[in-house]
Amino acid sequence: MCALVGVFNVRKAAELTYLGLHAQQHRAVEYAGIVSSDGTNLYRTAGKGIVQEVFNQNDLDRLHGRTAIGHIRYSTVTDDQTRDNAQPIMMPYRNQQIAIAHNGNIINVEELKADLEQCTTLATSIDTELIVQRLWRAQRDPLEDAIQKALLGVRGTYSLLLLLPDVLVAIRDPSGNRPLSLAYLDDGYVVSSETCAFQTVKATYIRD
Repeated sequence: MCALVGVFNVRKAAELTYLGLHAQQHRAVEYAGIVSSDGTNLYRTAGKGIVQEVFNQNDLDRLHGRTAIGHIRYSTVTDDQTRDNAQPIMMPYRNQQIAIAHNGNIINVEELKADLEQCTTLATSIDTELIVQRLWRAQRDPLEDAIQKALLGVRGTYSLLLLLPDVLVAIRDPSGNRPLSLAYLDDGYVVSSETCAFQTVKATYIRD
């Protein structure tokens, strides 16, 4: 299992994301990462270990902005130790950057890789990158259309958080096999794999 947390339009978003991940540490212990946004730029800290090992206060202070997404990872495939396989992963998109965090398993990885490798060198060895590479190929379309195109043909289970400088998108696969819930907090929102994160940051549950 992996865990996701997203915080949108709330002060100290990175710190709240850290607390939400810590509340779900039982789901995964191998990697942790957070990407934040100040509305213009994205900032990333990620590494091996549990949340408390990867982040200190200086790290959180460098994760600027009122929006952030976070991920703790449980590896379901053998890692390539020469690559940065911590999530969220960041890539260029429309003359800016995009970050993605993924909980789930894609079952047609080889098919998707074969389609991409004609023109793309993958930076990681995790299936999550296949989604963002497909999104990059559709970047001339409006964001909602690009997301639909990127996920068309992706088979398996997934919950996703996508972060651009001014947008956070939460996604579940059509069958809803991976949990994802939404809550209010102040003038913004929190998204999480488990509702225990809402209790930790004092957010009010809305719905799955």
